[in-house]
Amino acid sequence: MNQYNTTLNELGAEFRVLHQTLSDFDGDVTDEVKEKYIDALLNQINERRGDIGAKVDGYVHVMTEFDNGADACDAEIARLKVLSARRRANRQWLEDKLKRFLLDNFTDSKGKTKLDTPLHSLTVVGVGGVAALEVDDVSLEVVPEPMITIIPEQVIPEQRIINKNAVRDYCVAVENEVEIAGKKLEPLQWARILPRKKKLNIK
Repeated sequence: MNQYNTTLNELGAEFRVLHQTLSDFDGDVTDEVKEKYIDALLNQINERRGDIGAKVDGYVHVMTEFDNGADACDAEIARLKVLSARRRANRQWLEDKLKRFLLDNFTDSKGKTKLDTPLHSLTVVGVGGVAALEVDDVSLEVVPEPMITIIPEQVIPEQRIINKNAVRDYCVAVENEVEIAGKKLEPLQWARILPRKKKLNIK
């Protein structure tokens, strides 16, 4: 697209009106209304064949003005997205610091963390759902047979994989100090249930 040094003020009145009218149309009217307006302007240009070149140049300049405006909007959107991400990160940093402060200073003997202020009630609680299971990359030789699943040949060539549900059940039993034949279960060295994440509630 050619670059134009003229400004809207240097164009004919109809093109200043065209630019302003389409700007006013943004999001407010149907395409049909816009189309009728443009068709009428093009017919007017066609009737004035003597200065059609200048008129079409003015028309194209208005197109360029809208391109420039759209580019400016895109740049502003990008800037605001960066600013928004920074502010959300700052907010999260403040929350994490406050959560750590409450856990360190306002957790009672029962493990409950709570602080009441004149305006708010703050609590730190564990995130619900199933706690995450972490399994190291280990040889199946160290995995007890009950924690191994065999995928039959009918599906793919027979494979032996770790049954994570069985591993989880065992880890939970260890945490609950379950005993078998009077002996506590030994923790697995290659798998563990990760601590639940904590979240800060503010009411």
